[in-house]
Amino acid sequence: MKNIIKGIIKKGWLTRGAVLRATLFLTLFCLTGGQLVKANTITGTVPAGTTPSALAVNKVTNKIYVANTGSDNVTVIDGTSNSTTTFAVGTSPSAVVVNPVTNKIYVANRNSNNVTVIDGRQRPKKR
Repeated sequence: MKNIIKGIIKKGWLTRGAVLRATLFLTLFCLTGGQLVKANTITGTVPAGTTPSALAVNKVTNKIYVANTGSDNVTVIDGTSNSTTTFAVGTSPSAVVVNPVTNKIYVANRNSNNVTVIDGRQRPKKR
């Protein structure tokens, strides 16, 4: 796995979009038990917020969490239906990680210097 990450970085995948694609690749690689899966067809596109920059997957709940740096929120994608909801978070969310045991989502907010903790069982509150 480290060699794959090093290879991606050496090839210059350091732009945000490329990093997100690399993160998605590595996530899928992990979800398939380390097997490379070839996908020849795009099955759909799911809208997210402005400047999606990081994602995390909860295999237990089949939810995908996308940190949107430009819109200061996290898009939650239902992996079954591709429906989305959005949670407001701090300023410039740049990283997201999921604890599948507790169903808590942790979002690092670069410009507000804090971490937002989302309870995966809760629905977003109206602003």
